[in-house]
Amino acid sequence: MPTYNYHTPSGGRSHWTGAYVDLPASPLYPFGHGLSYTTFEYSDCAVLPGEALLDQPVAISFTVRNSGAVPGTEVAQLYAGYHPSGSVVTRPVSHLKGFARMSLAPGQSASVRLLLYSEALAFYDEDPKLRLYPGKVMIMVGSSSEDLRLKASISVKIPGAIEICPAGRKVFSEAQVSIIR
Repeated sequence: MPTYNYHTPSGGRSHWTGAYVDLPASPLYPFGHGLSYTTFEYSDCAVLPGEALLDQPVAISFTVRNSGAVPGTEVAQLYAGYHPSGSVVTRPVSHLKGFARMSLAPGQSASVRLLLYSEALAFYDEDPKLRLYPGKVMIMVGSSSEDLRLKASISVKIPGAIEICPAGRKVFSEAQVSIIR
């Protein structure tokens, strides 16, 4: 049975405790895992607005600082855990929705802004039609799928399920990185 990050909250394991009989269920290296000679700190998470609307993106902003002694490159990753109401399709615990890559000198910081469009949260339901449902979205930012350092939540505020046209849909967030010092 393969191990991967894209699993449902209640299933996908061979044993009820979440592990194999003789091995752990977690992968050897989580998605996005990388090695570096330096360390990075994440801080100042802000999500505006707190609601995902059809006509405007949600801006997720945060600061990444190289807290080590040597220069390094970090890839900040944005994950969304979407729990729609009214859908019978089970959604994954977390789903990669964007990333930003930055190279920082020791002590240097970067301001990162990721624009998440509500249409990126749409998924194929049981019909199968690409739809966006109202519900709560957990926003998670970190350096890998297992190292999520910042968390916030937003809600998709729509009256009911809305069908989304797949052509031209923005699936990933837009990234803006500014070195601040």
